[in-house]
Amino acid sequence: MANPAPQVRSGQWTVLDFGDSLPRCAAIQSLRPWQPQELMPLCGRVLAKPGFSSLCEAQGHGCGLILVERHGFGEAAALCRGVQNHGFHRLIIARQLQAGDRGLTEPLLPPRHGPLATSGAQAASRHLAGVLGENSF
Repeated sequence: MANPAPQVRSGQWTVLDFGDSLPRCAAIQSLRPWQPQELMPLCGRVLAKPGFSSLCEAQGHGCGLILVERHGFGEAAALCRGVQNHGFHRLIIARQLQAGDRGLTEPLLPPRHGPLATSGAQAASRHLAGVLGENSF
């Protein structure tokens, strides 16, 4: 994207940038020492390309997802289908993003099949602790 600053004009949105890729303007807040997942509990929506960790973190924190098409990543289509099935979402193409249409003002589409459980890490930990407890050294 050549210059996204003019595209971030709406006073109702703040864009959080975790690197140095965006020019500074009032609506873009640089949060370089932080990781995205640390601030997701404070966000209503996450704008991202389909990727395992960002989608899992956003879903786990109950954030809606605006996904930008991603080419050259084999799992992108499956991840997008999963979000469509289990999370509030909106899919946009790269051309929309480059033209400044991030879909931020559009309502998110509801999941087709309802949300997934977000307790998978705890369930795995309990199972692992049980296995290790039974087979201690």
